[in-house]
Amino acid sequence: MDKDRFRQSLGGLIEAYEAVAHRLGVKLD
Repeated sequence: MDKDRFRQSLGGLIEAYEAVAHRLGVKLD
């Protein structure tokens, strides 16, 4: 697996998770 591609998809996943958490009113440190 391409490490950069994996890091990109992981970053996108984290961004999406933070967006959902923000929408639910959850604060992430």
